[in-house]
Amino acid sequence: FPVTSAALQDTLAGTANAFVLKIGPNSAPAFTVTPALLQYSIQQVGTTSPPQTVLLRNMGSSPLSISSITVNGDFGETDNCGSSVPAAASCTFSVTFAPAGAWTRSGSIQVQDDAAGSPHFLNLSGAGLGGTATLAPASLVFPAQPVGTSSAAQTVTLTNSGNAALNITGIQTTGDYAQTKTCAVTLAAGSSCVINVTFTPKVTGTRNGALTISDNSQGSPQVVPLAGAGGDFSLATSPSSDTVKAGATAKYQLTVSPVASAFTSVITLSCSGTPALSACSISPNAVTPNGSTATAILTITTTAPVAQSASVRSSHDKIVYAVWMPLQGIGFFGMILAGAGARSRKLRVFFPSLLIGMALVFLVGCAGGTGIARQTGTTPGTYTITVNGTSGSLKHSVPVTLVVQ
Repeated sequence: FPVTSAALQDTLAGTANAFVLKIGPNSAPAFTVTPALLQYSIQQVGTTSPPQTVLLRNMGSSPLSISSITVNGDFGETDNCGSSVPAAASCTFSVTFAPAGAWTRSGSIQVQDDAAGSPHFLNLSGAGLGGTATLAPASLVFPAQPVGTSSAAQTVTLTNSGNAALNITGIQTTGDYAQTKTCAVTLAAGSSCVINVTFTPKVTGTRNGALTISDNSQGSPQVVPLAGAGGDFSLATSPSSDTVKAGATAKYQLTVSPVASAFTSVITLSCSGTPALSACSISPNAVTPNGSTATAILTITTTAPVAQSASVRSSHDKIVYAVWMPLQGIGFFGMILAGAGARSRKLRVFFPSLLIGMALVFLVGCAGGTGIARQTGTTPGTYTITVNGTSGSLKHSVPVTLVVQ
């Protein structure tokens, strides 16, 4: 007899039990499937098993109306049931198993109809054999990195969580990313390997990429999204020009700002191009903008002019020169007298010339000893001082103008 809902009492209710059957007309359909469970042998992941058959029978006295048939899990079905099964008639399901992963795989076929107890289920079970690629973490996000520099490596762990070897055919990155790996061509079941990913932004702003692993696992290739931002910085000064008198100090405020994204690296500040007898300094000489502007003070110190005099000769020296000068005149007079004698005309010309030259040398010496004043200090003029900011391979400069009066 067909078994319908509430047709049997399956536990004892008292000391005596009876069986009562009434045979009569019934206008309702009745749903039953044989077998009620399909079990499949181990199947290689990514392949499809031979089909198994299930018989659906309408054991009622009116047609069975079927509104939908839904398959769940790694299974597929075809059938000849249509939308209605006549009373006392049957139809068949042909069910296949295609495991998407290793280990036990369960599913079901759900039939929505107008028989009592709807929806009705056909349970399905099987096991897959193969490697299964599991990646952790599922994505990588890198902090802001200066343009043109490489980040520290972040790791992705590839694990074969299947029950057979995982064959790896390729690992590659796209975008501003690079990878090195410890993974061999074959990864045994239950084993893991590490993929190291680095980020080297080529330009500022958001830089997206991907790590792609190709293998014989279901769903290959596996993709890990990669994200990061290229960082840069800019320099500005306020004011851009300052005028001071020699000996005074000029100050400028430096503003260091991130460009396009946060900048978390240290920027070293320096200055160059100061005029003679002056100096520049920056405080602090290293800053980190880290998402907002950072400031520093540029100080340029000049030197005031100071009068200096050459040493004046002592009075003793003056006496010597005072005595020496008349002697030169006497000598010159003597030469004239001698010229009246027997000496040649050439000698009369040579010696006076010599004495005159010596007199001029002594006169210059006397003038030098009178004390001529000199000025030292930062020379008045307009100067351009260069401020440099350096972080790794990044370097930016900004000029400031210094006018010394």
